[in-house]
Amino acid sequence: MKTYAEIKTVTKSLVDTLLAMNTNNRIIKHRVVERYKRDIASGNWALTNQGIGVSVDGVLIDGQHRLLAIAQSGYPPIQILVVYGLSMDSQKHVDQQAKRSARDLLMFAFNARVSRSAPAIGNCILKFELNSSHYTATISELMDCIETYIDEIELLSAIPKSGNFFAAPFMASFTLAAKQHGISRIGSFMRSVEDGENLVKTMPAFHLRNMIITQKGRVGSSGQRDRMMKCNKAIGAYLEGKEMGVLRA
Repeated sequence: MKTYAEIKTVTKSLVDTLLAMNTNNRIIKHRVVERYKRDIASGNWALTNQGIGVSVDGVLIDGQHRLLAIAQSGYPPIQILVVYGLSMDSQKHVDQQAKRSARDLLMFAFNARVSRSAPAIGNCILKFELNSSHYTATISELMDCIETYIDEIELLSAIPKSGNFFAAPFMASFTLAAKQHGISRIGSFMRSVEDGENLVKTMPAFHLRNMIITQKGRVGSSGQRDRMMKCNKAIGAYLEGKEMGVLRA
């Protein structure tokens, strides 16, 4: 069978036929399906060179998550690329090349370099705003978020002397605060937290610095939210000129 590709407009018959061929594929990742569904619902689905792959034996070897998302979205008349007649060996090579990172895609979107930490900061902001520790943003949602906060992210990311001192949840808190209260005030607080100069135990900067130093290392989603909540509390006390005891969320 000759290998060939077609651009097709979705129909229920087409999608159901392709899904019926899904007899030898990876375990379904439901979060991936949900991300595709949100892109479809928000109008951020686009036809690309990445599509649906069918083997010479009539087995679906790539695209099950896209197809499931389309089916669960009610079979909207969007366009998909379908490649037929692939060898079964093709399945071993799907997604094995160097993937574009979220930062790569953001660079394409903004036509400029963005902070290395921008995707992680954006993800923390979205999780916090949506009150969901386990939320996984689509690239489109991440782009929208970073576009909203791009100035704050870029300017605040240039402040720390050590790029590793403030983890993404802290940077996300600073970004949200800077949007409301200005770069200058939040930047001054960040410098004080990192430098540690002339800090005493009643200062919010002292307690935030102590937490950052004593709780180094990666944390899970719930830990990220806890860091943001504590950072928000310290920032709030600083902005109001209040003293602080133990830093609790």
